[in-house]
Amino acid sequence: DTQGDFTPKEAFKTGTFWMIFFAQMFWTFGLFIPMIHVVAYATDLGISPMAAAAIISIIGASSLIGKIVSGGISDKIGQKNTLLVSLAIQAFTMFWLMGSRNLYMFYPFAFLFGFSYGGVVPQFPVMTGKFFGLKYLGVIFGLINSGALLGNATGPAIAGYIFDVSQSYKTAFLLAGISVIISI
Repeated sequence: DTQGDFTPKEAFKTGTFWMIFFAQMFWTFGLFIPMIHVVAYATDLGISPMAAAAIISIIGASSLIGKIVSGGISDKIGQKNTLLVSLAIQAFTMFWLMGSRNLYMFYPFAFLFGFSYGGVVPQFPVMTGKFFGLKYLGVIFGLINSGALLGNATGPAIAGYIFDVSQSYKTAFLLAGISVIISI
């Protein structure tokens, strides 16, 4: 818990700032690989474009559920534990995705992936506020969130390159799962 309100400059100099920064970076690096590539992966396996698009809809709907439910869970077990469990579930879903070949395998992936994504999202700003106080939370979290933007930008691009070279998503999804594990 915070010892008072940190200024952005003071927060920037702490190990905690950088741990949250890199945790978000590795998480979003892995998160956005399937977010961007799952529809193409599913259609490559012969799943109709409409059914493949439904995967994204399930992810979105279950992420809303995850955001709501994770608040109550974090009140009981704490933000850090909720974050760790959500990230662990998300890493598991990446490995599940690697073996998905039929639509019935994509739907549980989509629900668990979205639910865990929703579970992660609210935990980072809450933890940031607990560590650094609330006075400069917007600026400090904005700086930390630039790590997430770096992950967002690089993960899908690298996954696309991997697919272009190998004509397979397996290595990209493996990299996504490993990246989320590193975030943990």
